[in-house]
Amino acid sequence: MRVMILGTGTLVPAPEHGTSGLVVTAGKDNLLFDGGSGTLYRASRLGLDWREMAHIFYTHYHPDHSLDLVSILFASNYAPPEGRGDDLKIYGPEGLKDFFAAVSRAWPSVVPKKYNLYLRELTSGESVEGSAGWKVFAAQASHGDALALAYRVTDSRRSVVYSGDTEYSVALAELAQGADLIICECSTDDAHKAPGHLSPSGIARIVEESGVERVLLTHVYPPFNPEELALQCRRMCGASVEAARDMSIYKI
Repeated sequence: MRVMILGTGTLVPAPEHGTSGLVVTAGKDNLLFDGGSGTLYRASRLGLDWREMAHIFYTHYHPDHSLDLVSILFASNYAPPEGRGDDLKIYGPEGLKDFFAAVSRAWPSVVPKKYNLYLRELTSGESVEGSAGWKVFAAQASHGDALALAYRVTDSRRSVVYSGDTEYSVALAELAQGADLIICECSTDDAHKAPGHLSPSGIARIVEESGVERVLLTHVYPPFNPEELALQCRRMCGASVEAARDMSIYKI
């Protein structure tokens, strides 16, 4: 299993931090989690063929996590020579079908023409299983008024958790139990904690309760320094904590 970080940033433009998105390669499948603006272009720079990303998981539908859905659907219809051929499956919390319907009204050209699109709304505790041997579990996240999920990807040997945008929650700590890695948002330091988001003390609590030993920080707001936030986390917990970087690949 490997993780390719496409974006570690937020809604605030930053030169070295694109909006949220990552790919987990499990078996022969590339699973896309979230996808703000520019996700497809950064994926191509890592040599990923967007046509081979047949499974997309959204943690929630805020623009910095979902804007490139329009690009994916548009390319699937019109990219030469014939767009997408294989099915596309999209998963997310409640509201996915309404979200797609709204996108389709705004851009009718994204409605699938030559391929099958499947939309599945997930609730906490549900899972998705792929033919390549992977399984994705969903758990409720706590992100203000937004309906949001965190995910755990497992294959026969390894497991990776992606928090999405969330505060501390028991559900997230339980989801991370025994995981090899958690990719966890850390929006600010503790002194400036934003509602609906994590800061170092919340991450330390998740580490303590889950026993996870490796943490990648993402979704850091400017002007906060990701490396400094990682240092603060390490001082509070016994895990290996580092700041994720755009366009980086991590083997699990």
